Amino acid sequence: MYRGADACILVFDLCNGSSFENLPFWKNEFLLQTESSSRLDSPFVLVGTKSDCLEELDIQRDVVLTWCDSNGIDRNCYFETSARTGDYVNEAFDCVVDMAMKHSFRQSV
Repeated sequence: MYRGADACILVFDLCNGSSFENLPFWKNEFLLQTESSSRLDSPFVLVGTKSDCLEELDIQRDVVLTWCDSNGIDRNCYFETSARTGDYVNEAFDCVVDMAMKHSFRQSV
């Protein structure tokens, strides 16, 4: 399921703090399964879902950006998305595709 992946999308629910707290587990699981040790080996895109539920948000943007900084994830690769409104869904997938293509190219050189 993981091997050969050129990028990883880490997803959490902006309205569920425990899903955010589980991100380190999933990041490490991906790195372990792909036998990668650095961000250069495994580009990550971080997606926070349910951005349209403003009154229910449990995770603040500044907390997520700090987490990105301390986990080697480019802040430009963090998207707050909404399946209901479609906000930033295409941008997140465009970022994943772009990163995967760059990673694949680096691996083939």
